[in-house]
Amino acid sequence: MRTIIYWLLLIPTSLPFAINHNDIPRRVFDVTATPTEQIFVKAYHNQSLPCPGANEQSLVYALEWFSLSQNKVILDYSKSSLTVYTEQHRISLAKDYGMTIHPVLASDTGDYICLINNRLQPDGVVQLRVLDVPDPPGRPLIVSFTSRTADLSWASPQNNHYSAIKYYIIHSRLAVLAEEGISASLDDLSARIRRNTLGCAGLVDNHISLN
Repeated sequence: MRTIIYWLLLIPTSLPFAINHNDIPRRVFDVTATPTEQIFVKAYHNQSLPCPGANEQSLVYALEWFSLSQNKVILDYSKSSLTVYTEQHRISLAKDYGMTIHPVLASDTGDYICLINNRLQPDGVVQLRVLDVPDPPGRPLIVSFTSRTADLSWASPQNNHYSAIKYYIIHSRLAVLAEEGISASLDDLSARIRRNTLGCAGLVDNHISLN
């Protein structure tokens, strides 16, 4: 008598070795000689990144948008499915296979490629540059002082997000000694300070003397 044994192996997706698409090591792209297109857009506007080599009439059966700056897949498209791996509420695929971001944020600044029909190299690199308000400068520090003056210094913003810094606005708080204690009032504006400008006494690259 012959015995036949069947078995069923169940693998729950919550196991440690469950596959995450962006955990798979990605191939390295050499784009040093690849044509680039640079796009500047203001933050909180909608922007579609064109897919180099593709248009609405192209025969596309597979497509991948990849972020070179973040080293991860943004979306995968095939004739039967579309998978957006990040920011699903802001990212979609346009009819011409461009990637639409609505709205763009400063964190979207970076270099992107579009791989058509499983090609190993992209036809071009799209460089997205998002214009936004600069990051706050560093907290002002008192580097020296006398009974009549104080020297302040602060660090420049870490990222100006492609926006020129025209000047810094300095506010001062004046403490007044009263019978019931110390109260304070805030001046609307003490000074507008420009970098590397001699019009303000003692200014040397984010450094000013207040008299």
